[in-house]
Amino acid sequence: MVSDMTSLTAQEAINQVAPIIGDLGSKFMLDKATMDAATEAGYGHPFALYFLGRGGVLGDVDADVIVAAFAFFEPGMVRTMWDMARQTADVDAAVKQYAGLCAKYGETHLGAIKGLESFNELAEKVIDSVDVSGLSLFAGWRKVARPSNPAARAYQNIHVMREWRGSAHICAVAAAGVTPQQAIITGAPNAEAGVATAQAFGWAGDCGDLSHLAKTREAIEQATTAMQVPAFSALSGSELAEFVDLVQAIKAAHN
Repeated sequence: MVSDMTSLTAQEAINQVAPIIGDLGSKFMLDKATMDAATEAGYGHPFALYFLGRGGVLGDVDADVIVAAFAFFEPGMVRTMWDMARQTADVDAAVKQYAGLCAKYGETHLGAIKGLESFNELAEKVIDSVDVSGLSLFAGWRKVARPSNPAARAYQNIHVMREWRGSAHICAVAAAGVTPQQAIITGAPNAEAGVATAQAFGWAGDCGDLSHLAKTREAIEQATTAMQVPAFSALSGSELAEFVDLVQAIKAAHN
């Protein structure tokens, strides 16, 4: 069913779908099947596959390249996980395995959803229109072969769109002069949750009172959205409305 709003602007559509895509696109990363696959493959830590499989689209590179692409993880943590993972598996094999886990998650959790072919058509029209300047991790994932199964393909498209906004967000954070740790903390519902998340990403301390960054944080989100507007503008107003409806349907039917 097409939304009551038969025509949307790109910015309106982004505001509606970005939180959903951000949430859905991370599901397979923390899924038990993904953690079990890492353990079964012999990685020294369940998240080592996350670093090598996700970042491996950039090649067999030094950990500093992954620090730059992931941005929000403490650099020492990235190097530890990346180097550990490289001792366990070939980079290309890890990417193939990780993409396979992404596809399998889609088949398992989105398989019964109707309209995925339309979602994929619209999502890929947007994805293929993105100017990749400064968006290295997104660019790497956009090059990964798309599965033929509609559900697997839809979930990979969701993952790729999440990487797109994430890469754009990194650019906006850096341009605002906010540190990765500050960005994590100010992006959480409250300071306590933000500090806990930052610690999970390897950062120590709490950065003190960051209330002065409230307006800056809003500007960062606005800048991130602004960077996505040109590619979303590849869709017509009615296509944007349809895309929003499809994303919301996927969220509602996800199991």
